[in-house]
Amino acid sequence: MLGRAIALLPLGGQRRHVIPDLVEALYQGGRRAEMGVLIQELEGGDDADRATAVMLRVLVEPINPTSSVEGTRAALESAGLHVDASDPVSVLRYERARAALAWLAGDEVESHDALLRAYQIARSLGRRDLLRDVILPLIGSAWFSVSASETLELMDDIEGWLGDKAGPLLSASLQDARGFTEYLAGLISAEEKRSQSHRYIEMLQQTGSHLEAIHILDELSFVAWVEGDLQSGNRSNKGPSRSSSGSATATISSTNSLRRR
Repeated sequence: MLGRAIALLPLGGQRRHVIPDLVEALYQGGRRAEMGVLIQELEGGDDADRATAVMLRVLVEPINPTSSVEGTRAALESAGLHVDASDPVSVLRYERARAALAWLAGDEVESHDALLRAYQIARSLGRRDLLRDVILPLIGSAWFSVSASETLELMDDIEGWLGDKAGPLLSASLQDARGFTEYLAGLISAEEKRSQSHRYIEMLQQTGSHLEAIHILDELSFVAWVEGDLQSGNRSNKGPSRSSSGSATATISSTNSLRRR
């Protein structure tokens, strides 16, 4: 629908106003080849349009072979000066871009803070549609940033606000994330977490969500590693992916942090 609308508009400010939502819709739909020309069109607009183009590039591809984290961070900070503070959707997009770049730079706390601000903006607007790529990263970043009780309180708030509008897949993802948080905090056993994860994997495979199923296999491998059950870890890794030592090291730091609190 956005594509048809923009096709009817002449070049200019009104057309550029529609481009950000269209780019994000194309990105969510996996149609990345169509986004470049639209972002370039934004870059031909005014300061606010160019700032939006920077944010969209960060959201779509935070780092590429010709860029660096520091260079992209400087460009994003400059773009932030032109964000209209009276436009909450633009502010939310800026916070999402900040979160994506901070996560890539290894600053989980900054990433969590930015995602939390984005969540609070969307919540204040009653716009659940603005959170499609915020909810799960927000919870994941909380594992590195706040206590187990705060993480679970945040999940209570998210689940309460989304209600039945979360849909079965997101609801199941939230339930799995809750279980992983409870396991990291020592509130449930490894066996309880394994049983929960296996049920979730079965659902994901039935719905064709294979990438998410791979992520859960990685969770099972991590549980096996923490428990010293290397044989179970090897069985988990007979799936389509093997956990990297980098992600394992990052997650064990969050485990230690949560269990200390």
